[in-house]
Amino acid sequence: KGFKIERKAEPILGSLELDVDLILRVFNNLSSNIIKYADSKESIRVRCRIEGENLHLYFENQIGEKESMDSTEIGLKTCEKIMKMHNGTFAWSKGESFTVKISLPYKQK
Repeated sequence: KGFKIERKAEPILGSLELDVDLILRVFNNLSSNIIKYADSKESIRVRCRIEGENLHLYFENQIGEKESMDSTEIGLKTCEKIMKMHNGTFAWSKGESFTVKISLPYKQK
């Protein structure tokens, strides 16, 4: 199943202190949700921006016809815990589209 991605990102000229394995788990969970629930006819929108001492990542996709599939949201809750471990945040909302905002501490050079 293929998806088109629209991305908009600012240059990142700093650093993040991360546990790479845990962060990969977050992105694997997000990818899994996209594959299960997103409308493959619609683009997935990804934005990245720096605000003060935080890096913000935004993901948004249209929910497909399978939206009625039950979910325990355990993967999303796991993502939230992982972001807290990194002194960041993970927030999501679901309506006609599914939106995620990840914020992480960012050190500018």
